[in-house]
Amino acid sequence: MPVTILMPVLNGADFLQEQLESLARQTLLPRRVLAFDDGSQDGSRRILDQFARMAPFEMRTGPGPGRGHARNVAALLRAAGPGSVAFCDQDDVWLPDRLMRADRALRCISRPALVVSARLVTGPRLQAARPAPVPRATNFRCALLRNPAPANATVLNASAAQLARQFLPEPGALPPFPDWWVHALVLGAGGTVIFDAAPGLLYRQHRGNMLGGRHGRHRLRRMLLLADGTYDRWLRDQTRALQLASAALTPGHRAELAVFAARLGAARSPPFMSRGTISRIALGLSRI
Repeated sequence: MPVTILMPVLNGADFLQEQLESLARQTLLPRRVLAFDDGSQDGSRRILDQFARMAPFEMRTGPGPGRGHARNVAALLRAAGPGSVAFCDQDDVWLPDRLMRADRALRCISRPALVVSARLVTGPRLQAARPAPVPRATNFRCALLRNPAPANATVLNASAAQLARQFLPEPGALPPFPDWWVHALVLGAGGTVIFDAAPGLLYRQHRGNMLGGRHGRHRLRRMLLLADGTYDRWLRDQTRALQLASAALTPGHRAELAVFAARLGAARSPPFMSRGTISRIALGLSRI
């Protein structure tokens, strides 16, 4: 299963070299790595270019769109070409059998599918590793409300990657987290999500995380996103992006999306006020 690794980069120099070296230690090497730097000011582009000259796989580096994380991820997806793709954060460290395990899980599945590996959460220097909560089995209805799995643990088979490229919205209509949109799209199209209980990477926690894990200041940040209406905006943008891809959904899931969008459109901000629903939204933030 030839895999293209997609790595959006922005000011990642502190940890980038370790991540690149972990990709080179994979027991199943990727076909290539695409790394688009979105305007780093810390030498990240130099690290990428130097590593590309000695990498044991094809590596393409270049500038990102310079318009934020979502547009950089979308540009990487469009540039990937045919075959499987793996999302990759700049600050993690992959364990050696990450791609091998994904290949074993996906190689016999022809319909759209993705595999999500477990993660070990660490500190900035990879200390005190502990298991992250393992994502549970999910369905399309759940994926409308929350991200069913983290991007940095996800590998798409060729069918899922092609589906994502075919229905990827134009830049102005992109959802805030394209990986959440991809997960929902695959489920909505009748695809498969596989959860691998074996850890596939070290998930590094540090001050520069976009969201981070579910403990300490990262947990507080997530709750503030819920309180100030940010999550409400994300949810509405995500729903609109899925509506643009409704032709890919099964009839039943298309109907579910229509009902969900109608209820969301009629709701005040935040859209759901019951204690149970707020708890589910908070859980959703923990999965992004």
